[in-house]
Amino acid sequence: MSNDRPVRLGDDVTIRLEAGGEVRAHGDMPPDTPLGYHTLVHPDEREHPLIVSPGACFLPDDLRTWGWGAQLYSVRSSDSWGLGDFGDLRGLARWARSLGAGVLLLNPLHATLPTAKQQRSPYTPSSRRFRNPLYLRLEEVPGASETGVDLEDLIAQGRAVNDEAVLDRDGAYALKIAALERIYRRRPDSEDFERYVVEGGRLLEDYATYVALAERHGGGTSTFPPGFERPDAAAVSRWRSSNRDRIHFHAWVQWLLEVQLQSAQEEIDLLHDLAIGVDAEGADAWIWQDVVASGISVGAPPDEFNALGQDWGLPPFDPWKLRDSTYEAFVQTVRSSMVAGAGIRFDHIMGLFRLFWIPRELGTRHGAYVRYPYEDLLNILALESVRAGAYVVGEDVGTVEPLVREEMARRNIMSYRLLWFEDDEPERYPELAMAAVTNHDLQTV
Repeated sequence: MSNDRPVRLGDDVTIRLEAGGEVRAHGDMPPDTPLGYHTLVHPDEREHPLIVSPGACFLPDDLRTWGWGAQLYSVRSSDSWGLGDFGDLRGLARWARSLGAGVLLLNPLHATLPTAKQQRSPYTPSSRRFRNPLYLRLEEVPGASETGVDLEDLIAQGRAVNDEAVLDRDGAYALKIAALERIYRRRPDSEDFERYVVEGGRLLEDYATYVALAERHGGGTSTFPPGFERPDAAAVSRWRSSNRDRIHFHAWVQWLLEVQLQSAQEEIDLLHDLAIGVDAEGADAWIWQDVVASGISVGAPPDEFNALGQDWGLPPFDPWKLRDSTYEAFVQTVRSSMVAGAGIRFDHIMGLFRLFWIPRELGTRHGAYVRYPYEDLLNILALESVRAGAYVVGEDVGTVEPLVREEMARRNIMSYRLLWFEDDEPERYPELAMAAVTNHDLQTV
């Protein structure tokens, strides 16, 4: 709920605060209740989650700036290993800043399935919570040079992949994992990494476990053996115990990604793209399967532009189960997307209001819209935005219900205006808008 208007809580209730301590309330919620994820305790000891939100997203003091949208994997330099990486991102950021740019919009950096055949689209991730090792600059990993790890043969192969006209994700991924394995065996101790593991908790361990399992079995969850259907299964627990080092390795890789991304953010404001969904075989769908709608994918209904409609092949969150879980999966996804960034572009912002559900095997003509608790989701988005000091751009291209744009304006979520689709002059765009000439789905300019 938003703290910008009176909220009736009930008589003689206790608010157990997220940061510790308690607040007694009689009737309305005290106006000085801090923002956060609290627990409401009733006199009969019943408990309910209480999320206190500012109601509106963070906005920077100066909204006027310009920059480029970049598909980082294509931003290659002579130092790349086949694809653009965080080292290349820093170089692009410095060059852009020297020309007066203030922001770079990036493609989703989400982790893909850790398989030999790499997913080509960043919009079909295994996890939106974690990142893709392809973007690591290997030479800058702690231990790569200090401990005398020999990477010369892999560097030479990486440069050879770099000469290919077509991006070789598969080759680059194999080389980078091989290099990381060599460095890991001789890595220096790091208190920062140990702290990252503690803070990452069970979610980080589950993700690293999934990656290790997917490597072992060569695919997503459908390749896992019986008994490995859930991260809390007894068979998975036993497997963790005997594969602790490999799980630790993948947690370490994620820490490296966060460190290098933070370094790139110091060069220029980064705007991260948050994909609308995840791979049904991926880590997020395995970890959060209790709130995912099984047998369903999301897309778009048939219309005048596409007579067959669109099936994106991504399983949606079940709105009722998501609410019963206190929106944990949504909170973690949004929070992660705001790390090391000035803001996020929320792909298909309408998905917070409704999504077009398609029963698998039946096709788009049998789909239907399912409504979501948008007020709760927008309040959480605002809370995470203010906490991170990160602004939000909502991708609202195409046919959009009036309610969506009304709520976006009320909650300081910027509109996304593409020149290709706009009949109005730029002067008539909403004041809170990010305008672009083109995007990743359209022609380059």
